[in-house]
Amino acid sequence: MDEIINEIIEIEKRAQNIMKEARDMKEELLSTIDHDIEKMKESYLSRANDRIKFVREDEDKNTAKAIEKIDNEKSQVLNKLQSNYDTNASAWVDTMFNNIVNS
Repeated sequence: MDEIINEIIEIEKRAQNIMKEARDMKEELLSTIDHDIEKMKESYLSRANDRIKFVREDEDKNTAKAIEKIDNEKSQVLNKLQSNYDTNASAWVDTMFNNIVNS
């Protein structure tokens, strides 16, 4: 009878050891999973930030090109206006003077 009780006690100890190992493995696995999730988050955030930086730089370049184009067009228009003024200023003054005097 004592032998059976001792065997039951030994089986219970082994079962407790198996349960402890299982709990330890579970905790280690959960810790590993949490660590892996954090690494994945960091990786995705880093990639997203790199992509945002790339897009921002590309948009800044496109904006600078558009501004340069507008500035060039503005300069051309101003040059044409100045050229027209230089060529026709006297005639315009005479025309306005005549219109005012003859009114």
